[in-house]
Amino acid sequence: MSVQTKVSVKDQTEAKITDDEKTPKKKIVEMLKIGETLRNRYTIEKRLGRSNYSEIYRAYDKVKSQLVAVKIATHKMDPRRMKIEQMVLTLLRGKDHFVMLIGMGQIYDVPYLVMDLVGRNLTDIREQYPPKRFQPATVYRISMQVISALRDMHAAGFLHRDIKPSNLCIGRGVQRRIIYLLDHGMARMFTELDGKIRKPRNQAGFRGTTRYVSITVHSRLETGPRDDLIAWFYSMMELINGKLPWSDLIAEKDVGQAKRNATLESLCKNQPNSSLEFAKYITSLDTITIPDYEKMLTMFKTVALVKQKNDSPFEWEILQSLV
Repeated sequence: MSVQTKVSVKDQTEAKITDDEKTPKKKIVEMLKIGETLRNRYTIEKRLGRSNYSEIYRAYDKVKSQLVAVKIATHKMDPRRMKIEQMVLTLLRGKDHFVMLIGMGQIYDVPYLVMDLVGRNLTDIREQYPPKRFQPATVYRISMQVISALRDMHAAGFLHRDIKPSNLCIGRGVQRRIIYLLDHGMARMFTELDGKIRKPRNQAGFRGTTRYVSITVHSRLETGPRDDLIAWFYSMMELINGKLPWSDLIAEKDVGQAKRNATLESLCKNQPNSSLEFAKYITSLDTITIPDYEKMLTMFKTVALVKQKNDSPFEWEILQSLV
């Protein structure tokens, strides 16, 4: 069976967004200075990460006496992306797999958000964990949390549209076994205010990271909840196998063709049946169908919890420097 899925009509109403890694490297100019204080409250301590569109800093909250994360837009970012992220985090406030939005503001004519600080992302952990891959049971445990996060996000009427391991982080301290879904700037409402599915557009711009997006995205067709899940399936296969068949390809066209050529069976080879069962289910869905999240959770629960208890250490926790 191919990973080709049912698709609806297409639309081109937004500018194309592709992988940050394709942009030539330039000298990095930090948006914020170490020691700088925002709103007389958040003192910048360290830059944690950077993309074309934003920078993430660790800061100290002098009011709550705790570490926080500050995400500031670069001048390349469409200001609407930060507003969308703010909206998503506000709607999902208190949900298990979403960070708490603490504050927001503007400096140097660009917006910033202040959020809970979390730990490393799954890509960094995998690349620094000696096998450079995880056991299926570990990935199934993670999958249960990712599916729960997507269930809540989709229930709020939003698609994430950039699901990938580097947008999933472990928590800190007692939350170190909780997976957090981050970076909601590319999210899009797929429902109307009354909860009905929006009418599919005639064309859709490319949204997401080339390695992980569904074939639907490559085809510039309208996406739905299943496309977030397909992006997670590709992420799962990378975490379990160490890489994807198209990991070394750069051109978006070549990656899309490699996905069309791949079969679900080949991607799930030598894995428990749960991987293929999940893949077949999500690729059977059409754009407007709301997935059965409980069904998907059940697919992974038996294998995951036979091998590992839900609160047992993740396999990478033996390397304390990574958590």
